[in-house]
Amino acid sequence: MSVSPVQPDPSVIGGVPKAPFVLKPNLARLFNDRASRFEALAQGSHLAPYLNFLAGITRIQSELVSALPPPEPVPADRVERARANAMPPHRSRSDGGGRRIAAKCCSNFLRRLKPWRSRLPPQKRLHRSGRRMRKC
Repeated sequence: MSVSPVQPDPSVIGGVPKAPFVLKPNLARLFNDRASRFEALAQGSHLAPYLNFLAGITRIQSELVSALPPPEPVPADRVERARANAMPPHRSRSDGGGRRIAAKCCSNFLRRLKPWRSRLPPQKRLHRSGRRMRKC
């Protein structure tokens, strides 16, 4: 039996960095990958218009998520109160920032979605009775 030339080094102990508690997903990349997958599935599929529409939606989502500002941290007093009550911290409803950002994001999404509507084939609308009314 041979002896290994590697010797323990006690000075290295504790020098290894800790892994992050949470790994946040890269949403822009996630949406881009999803859009590419939809586009690949659309090639040669009878569902191509729908899959291309989904690809367009996910591309828009990728652009919008890239433009979002970073979220503001929850105030320290709310964190402490939540810890004292064994509850997760949350923002109060009076914090209008999240709602303003969501409203702006939704309006940008709908504005960017308009060109995709014209690419869809016309759909037949049905009356509540089941009779055809007209084409869109």
